[in-house]
Amino acid sequence: MTNFPADWRARAVSPADALALVRNGSKIFVQGACATPTPLLEALAARDDLEDIRLYHLHLAGAAPWLEGGKAKRFHSISLFTGPSLRTPIEDGRADFVPIFLSDIPSLFETRRVALDIAFVQLSPPDSHGTCSLGTSVDAARAAVDSARFIIAEINDQMPRTHGNTAVPFDRIDAFICTD
Repeated sequence: MTNFPADWRARAVSPADALALVRNGSKIFVQGACATPTPLLEALAARDDLEDIRLYHLHLAGAAPWLEGGKAKRFHSISLFTGPSLRTPIEDGRADFVPIFLSDIPSLFETRRVALDIAFVQLSPPDSHGTCSLGTSVDAARAAVDSARFIIAEINDQMPRTHGNTAVPFDRIDAFICTD
């Protein structure tokens, strides 16, 4: 039986430090619905040194701080399935909506038609084997974590482990924050 180190939390960093991998021109997948990594998005929106950031996502829960106060000129939101927080920005031209079947989204990432640099995801804590779970929102997140160069995660004590193709090895995560 594998015993994953109990001190894994010691590697956690602040949201601002987790974003050190984000560079100008980064293409970022953002996991959505109940797994929206809000602290990472808030930290991203707080950065004023970034330009030409493309955020690919489905329905996101909560506000869209990267589209407020003229930030839409630096952060380009590309919604593949939209919800309340993005409808007005899409109507106003501050964000884009791409009509696509949900089943076709993973191939955008797998074929590198959309070559993701980073995936922002919210995961369950690792189990004794060092495996986290994508939890409640797998949809296109599976393809995103498999094809992105880097994974930046919010590891949330409240994210349930789910069965199916949801496993993300802890050693695949490049930077993470811890939340509860």
